[in-house]
Amino acid sequence: MAVTISNCSAAMLLYHGVDPEQFAVVRAVPRTNAIEISEVRLVDGHLALTILLPMPYGSRRMTVITGKNASISLPGMELSPEVAAAAVGRPVGRLLGHPAFENLTEILVTEVLQVVEVGQRPTTILRFKDQVKLLNATDIATRSYN
Repeated sequence: MAVTISNCSAAMLLYHGVDPEQFAVVRAVPRTNAIEISEVRLVDGHLALTILLPMPYGSRRMTVITGKNASISLPGMELSPEVAAAAVGRPVGRLLGHPAFENLTEILVTEVLQVVEVGQRPTTILRFKDQVKLLNATDIATRSYN
């Protein structure tokens, strides 16, 4: 079975020292650039990830979801209507301030949502089209990790 991964996932993994082709750590990364993969799913041959990254300020973490409903949630971040409108069609890295996104110029914001849950600070959600590339690794669905 051919397996794909999003350009976003592959770039973030590489930035944080993980080779997405071999699923091996290729270099150590500083603690300040900590990455946490909270979910890995194989959906119709696509390796989709949920990744938590530190926000560029404070102690909160952004959530990056790749796959069919790709999005980046930014807790505690509220954008003016003008900034939100200007973000659409631009690279996600322009708003995020996280170095893992600096070179992802092909990943463009398609929609900006502002969500405020009762008693909570606002959350900005950036939606983007999840572009995919073929993984050259052997069928990862049957790979064994011991």
